[in-house]
Parts: sequence; C-alpha cells; structure tokens
Amino acid sequence: MHDTIWNGHLGVDKTSQKLRVRFFWPYQDKDVREYIKKCDVCAMIKEPQAYFRAELKPIKPTRPFQLVTTDLMGPLPTTKSNNKHILVAIDHFSKWAEFFALPNQEARTVANCLVLVFCRHGGFEQLHSDQGKNYQSNLIKEFCEILDIHQTRTTAFHAMEKNE
Repeated sequence: MHDTIWNGHLGVDKTSQKLRVRFFWPYQDKDVREYIKKCDVCAMIKEPQAYFRAELKPIKPTRPFQLVTTDLMGPLPTTKSNNKHILVAIDHFSKWAEFFALPNQEARTVANCLVLVFCRHGGFEQLHSDQGKNYQSNLIKEFCEILDIHQTRTTAFHAMEKNE
C-alpha cells in the first residue's frame, strides 16, 4: 500500500486509511508509522521534520533573594491613588512575593520599587524580567551595574531562559 507505483509513497495518514479499507491488525497505525519512517525513498524525498526547542535550564538559587523575578501587570482600573499597574517581585528561593501599585510603567518607577526590595531584603545577584522597554532602559541597566546585579531576560515564548 505504501511502496507501489500507484500509491506513490503516501504519508502515514493516507497509507493507514487505504489499509483500513482492506485489512485490520492490532497496532496497525503504529506499524505503518514505523514502516514509513524506515522507507529509504521517503527519507530521500521528504524534508526531515526538525523541531528546534530551547534548552531548558534549571533555576537553582541557593539562598534567599539571590534571584528575583519581576513582571508588570496592567493597565488595570485606576485606583483612588491614581495607580493602574502592579509590579510583582518574587524571590525564587523562598517564593516570597511583593506587589507594588504603580501609576505608570516607566523605568524610574520600576527602579524605585527595585530599590525598596533591595533595601528590605539585601542585595540580590540576579534580576530576571521580560523584555519590556522599562527593563531595557539605561536606568535599569545602570541600577544593575552599580549594585552588581546580573540582569537576565526571557526570550519570546521561552520564559526563564537566560540571555547572555
């Protein structure tokens, strides 16, 4: 059903359909899939299906506030204090989370909150965030440089992957 001149090396689905019309045996689809995978003609003609996935890197902090992850939420409904965003800062070792109500997402506002976290809990070695403009700003870069904090960012659709 697969190798004949008339069928022309059909794929798994079409070969399985043709076989089901005439034959049945247990694990038929699995056998067809394995047979077609080993077909030399198909291997030369069809492009290999390459799936490129980013390598997963485990996050293993060894002490509190060694790695702090931040993210911004909003805009949300405006409060009486004129706040409409929330900055979330989480310590990966202890899972301690702090939330800051913010009027905007500007780098200066975010940096002020990061200073509060830094002063309350001591220095952290790594700051992890998304690729928002506020985290890419010169102010945040300088903040991290002065306090000797290694800044890492997520890549699109690969959260928690280091960019070095």
